[in-house]
Formats: sequence, C-alpha cells, structure tokens
Amino acid sequence: MTKHIQDTYALSIDQLNITDGTLWRRAKYLKTKRSNIPQLKNPTNNTPAHTNIDKAEVIADHFETQFQTNNIGNPSIDNSVKTAIQSVVFSAPTTKYHKVK
Repeated sequence: MTKHIQDTYALSIDQLNITDGTLWRRAKYLKTKRSNIPQLKNPTNNTPAHTNIDKAEVIADHFETQFQTNNIGNPSIDNSVKTAIQSVVFSAPTTKYHKVK
C-alpha cells in the first residue's frame, strides 16, 4: 500500500508542468496553511455529533449554558427599587419644564 502511494505521488510530481500551471497550483497548495477543525463533541458524554440535528443540539446546549442570567439580586434592594419605580410611575405628571440651553 505504501509503495502504491509513493508511486502515485512520484507520478503526479513528474507530471507537473510550468506551462499549463500545474506546478504553480501545486506550489500554492503546499504553501497554503490549513487548519483542521476538530470534530464537534457532546461535552456531557464526549461522543461525536454526526448528524446535523446532533450538532444543532450540542450548539444549542452550549449557548443555553453560556447565556443564563446570574442570580445576584438582593431582595431588600429589589423591593426598594420596585417601590421607587412604582412611586414615579403612579405620580401625577408635572407641567413644569426647564428650558434647555
């Protein structure tokens, strides 16, 4: 098998030609940096996601865990803010406006 691969590669190298552009295409291909994207895996059981539905589920679960609201509220502060907002909302509107300069 290795011998066949080496022979095929050697034959393709021998057929490179400057005039038809095959040499330059091969040079460009060899110079181009490529990055292999790793397989998408489910973090709970580390199994790969093969179908589009599996991939969508893994991505949706990731975003669901990343974008959760933090529970950082203090009940006493929350109540005082709620009371202050309600007092402004239910107060009578004023007709006195200050001139803007």
